[in-house]
Amino acid sequence: MIILPPLSLERLTFESGPCLFISDFCARLSEPTIPDHQAGNARRIREREGTRRGGENMRYPATPCITLNGTAAEAIAYYDRTLGLKPRRILSETNALGQQEIFHAHLANGAFELMLWDVSSAIPAASHILLLLSFETSEEISAAYAALAADGQIMEALGVPSFGGLYAQVTDPFGVTFVLEYSENGRESAG
Repeated sequence: MIILPPLSLERLTFESGPCLFISDFCARLSEPTIPDHQAGNARRIREREGTRRGGENMRYPATPCITLNGTAAEAIAYYDRTLGLKPRRILSETNALGQQEIFHAHLANGAFELMLWDVSSAIPAASHILLLLSFETSEEISAAYAALAADGQIMEALGVPSFGGLYAQVTDPFGVTFVLEYSENGRESAG
């Protein structure tokens, strides 16, 4: 995918009258030329929205989302109990059957955020999405593993993998598989 830089529009006057000219359309990937009287607005927009080229300044990390078939309220309580994910915002409504249905739940524990909601249609039995949780201590990974394994299905028991550290996979009662990892060297993507 090719991401083009923001366009720089300059007002030019020809004999036929004023027109807009698109400068440097594909010639460069640096900041566009902005007339002095527009520089303040452009700076404020960049500060508010960040630059959108190549994801280099994505303001927020991707947030995993889980859809559930009428069990979102139970999942919220479960993730609070097992992973310490506290509700930041929950929105619900009454569906056509008169049942309360959560259509937006945002949970967080430090840097880990999770969104979930109920869906009206049946969800597939298997999910192709795994959630990776990286821990800072062996005690933290052991506690999370024990809490998830108490009600979940152990896919790979907590142990020392060939690449070192500690590693486990547990599928919770809602069909979501959590990959748990701990390394004394920290998370691979952090370096």
